[in-house]
Amino acid sequence: MSELPQGWATIALGSLAQYVNGKGFKKSEWKAEGLPIIRIQNLNKPLAEFNYADDSHEEKYRVQSGDLLVAWSASLGAYIWDRGKAWLNQHIFRVDPFYEIVDKQFLYYAIKNSIEDLYRKTHGMGMVHVTKGKFEGHEIQLPPLNEQTRIANKLDSLLAKVDVAQTRLEKIPTLLKRFRQSVLAAATSGELTKEWRKDATFGEVVNVGSLISDIRYGTSKKCNYEQGGIGVLRIPNIGENGIDASDLKYANFNTGEKEKLGLKKGDLLVIRSNGSVELVGKAAIVTDRDLDYLFAGYLIRLRFRDLSVVDPKYVLFSLQSPAIRSVVEINARSTSGINNINSKELAALEISLPSYKEQKEIVCRVESLFALADNVEKQYTEAKKRTDRLTQSLLAKAFRGELVPQDPSHEPASELLKSIKAEREQQAASKPKRKAVTKRKIKKKVIMKLNDVSERYLADLLNQLGGEADAKILWNKTDLVIDDFYAKLKQEMQAGLIADNNASSDPAQRKLKLTESDSV
Repeated sequence: MSELPQGWATIALGSLAQYVNGKGFKKSEWKAEGLPIIRIQNLNKPLAEFNYADDSHEEKYRVQSGDLLVAWSASLGAYIWDRGKAWLNQHIFRVDPFYEIVDKQFLYYAIKNSIEDLYRKTHGMGMVHVTKGKFEGHEIQLPPLNEQTRIANKLDSLLAKVDVAQTRLEKIPTLLKRFRQSVLAAATSGELTKEWRKDATFGEVVNVGSLISDIRYGTSKKCNYEQGGIGVLRIPNIGENGIDASDLKYANFNTGEKEKLGLKKGDLLVIRSNGSVELVGKAAIVTDRDLDYLFAGYLIRLRFRDLSVVDPKYVLFSLQSPAIRSVVEINARSTSGINNINSKELAALEISLPSYKEQKEIVCRVESLFALADNVEKQYTEAKKRTDRLTQSLLAKAFRGELVPQDPSHEPASELLKSIKAEREQQAASKPKRKAVTKRKIKKKVIMKLNDVSERYLADLLNQLGGEADAKILWNKTDLVIDDFYAKLKQEMQAGLIADNNASSDPAQRKLKLTESDSV
């Protein structure tokens, strides 16, 4: 961005929070029960199973609802954890914001908006990752604190609506699939043309084998992409809407092979073997544009005896109908991993065969209804693209300073950063200098227990903050875990030391102040 909005400043992520990396839990530390271990798949795939660990690990690896987490390896992303107490696995940061500088929800959106740029700073083959140094050095645009909160609240509201729209859109493919299956079921049972047929019977049940003059497996000859021979249709060429010759392989054949494996208009090519049972029995009709090709061994060619009696499209719809699909999939399933239907099983499939005229009417009606479904599907695809882009568009707008109006009376972020920097430098200068040591020692942060604090522990800290502060700012000043903080806060409020001034639905944003009696 060439010019920052008024009052904004550019600042590195490392100046806004502490980033605590998770523990590398060993398999030997997994337990049958306990607290869940948050791995990256538990963040980007909510239904992924958890591993568990007991309560014997360092407190710094503990996570609870409301914590901001950032996956910095494999699949980068920012998340607000909302599933209770848990342990944090490696490759994920728990973000502990400096609340006097940054709003946590704003920081969440800022990191989310930076993911694409952070990916450019990753390295490694296979499982890419961004180093902590590069992550903390990444710069974002920071507005004044009050404006951060207003931006975060606005994004919460707008993105909740986007989520609702996406949830509704996600239901459409399933609805369209059910619609098409219902159409096929009605078409091949006679319901679709019941009024057209009037009192006449729908037709008789026949075996597919009785309708064909030849059923044949394709060639097992090795094919490749080097052109010069004859194109060979394979499983990838059996498309949703007919034969798709965009991915052809080729081989050379003699005259006898060409005659045996040649194609005629109206032939049906059926997939006979595949690792996915849903593809076994999938078929496509040969048209005029496909007559120069031959076909491969994982396909079966059905050639109809008399095209003046049988419409290949009607047989195709019958093979796609729910009743026939259930028979094919039950018989085709195999524990070997490769599912099959052979020529005898295919020929034995039973379908209802109405008059040729009614077959034509059914095909016309099915194609008309499918065209409506295709149109809805096209609209869905376009709508999904727009909603998928909308989240990033709203984030980009927010960090250009265009999402909410700016208030010139707010303390600029640059001034806030200066005052906080000066305060920290003063605190550092007032601390006694340590003697040089040959080996660097890192002091672990002490986590206080509830019984270790004085009766007016929070009231004294609140007094240091000027007598009034947000709950999250007061907690950040303590050495208590969050549960102990709220337990202690409740005690001091009941004792009349602290008052809740303008309670918020978010506990972390409650306004706290010293009571008048305690202030005297």
